Amino acid sequence: MDLKIIEYRDHFLKIYGRTGDFYFNDIDIGIQTNNFLLYIIDNHLNDKMYGLDIGANIGLTTAILGKSFPGSSFLSFEPDPQTFGFLQETIVANNLSNCTPYQLALGDRAGELTFMSDPNDSSGNRLAPSGTALGGGNRTVKVDRLDDFLSQEGFPRVDFIKLDVEGYEMEVLRGATKTLRIFRPSVYLEFNSFTLIAFGNHNPRELLDYLRQNFPYVYRFKEGAPLPIQNNQDEMDFIHTNLVHHGCVDDLYCTHTPIIA
Repeated sequence: MDLKIIEYRDHFLKIYGRTGDFYFNDIDIGIQTNNFLLYIIDNHLNDKMYGLDIGANIGLTTAILGKSFPGSSFLSFEPDPQTFGFLQETIVANNLSNCTPYQLALGDRAGELTFMSDPNDSSGNRLAPSGTALGGGNRTVKVDRLDDFLSQEGFPRVDFIKLDVEGYEMEVLRGATKTLRIFRPSVYLEFNSFTLIAFGNHNPRELLDYLRQNFPYVYRFKEGAPLPIQNNQDEMDFIHTNLVHHGCVDDLYCTHTPIIA
């Protein structure tokens, strides 16, 4: 187990991981490329909220959220056993008493699923359902529906969700239908066309259409500011940029209230 200390505004975050993991090795670069998340923190989120970090990995986003909003409560989900151990250490080392980790994957049904733990890059860890994901898996993890989990745990509400699950986003959202309808949380997610196709067997447009149908405001991040995706032309422009210029990876922010900076 290795430690990196990363400067984040007025905080020094202690992040645990493993040398040899590309994600951990470059995590100081990762915080510099989280500009959209930091923009949202500054301009659209408030303390005293209840949030979820789904696909928490070793805890960078959990630490950022926990330190940014000390009066809020967060649940962090990470199914990979080794990565979950690092997440736990990160939470303890940063005194994040407002963050609770769970070794659990989320999807559209409860049970167990095949999972791929990438030995070289934990950011590539992913659910790998048999017959769906190219490349297969190397372990089995427990899966639950978010709606069922929150009901069982008695979490009072959900105001914000960060979602990064390597192509399994549609399944997580389908398992959270009640949560999304009742609490109307904002959702910040990675939109990765490659993982949607290769591991989720989804046309990326399926996810984008779902988001536009369920959230009045869907934003991409361009030139340091949020840009709304409001119509089919905007959607086509975004997909073209995502595939041709951004290496298939962008972040989207979906909300029921507009961003007013």
